[in-house]
Amino acid sequence: MELNRLMLRLTMMPGFDFHQDRFVQILGANGTSNSTINSPMPTTKSYSIGEIMKIFRNLLDDTIPDQENVFVLKPKQLLIKKR
Repeated sequence: MELNRLMLRLTMMPGFDFHQDRFVQILGANGTSNSTINSPMPTTKSYSIGEIMKIFRNLLDDTIPDQENVFVLKPKQLLIKKR
């Protein structure tokens, strides 16, 4: 449940594009029977620190192409003033 909220927040934040499908794939979530219809992540699975570190490695590795990145940085979005 916390991961679902985190993914929702990341989707709405400016400055980068968040690819939820890649995030779920890296964590190894397979949508088992303990997930809900609106929830791509299993609600009772706990993740190891190694699985979570894969997300950080994906973010920090400049050699990963944009097609595989969980976060694609868009710094120009941060320069746009909100009204």
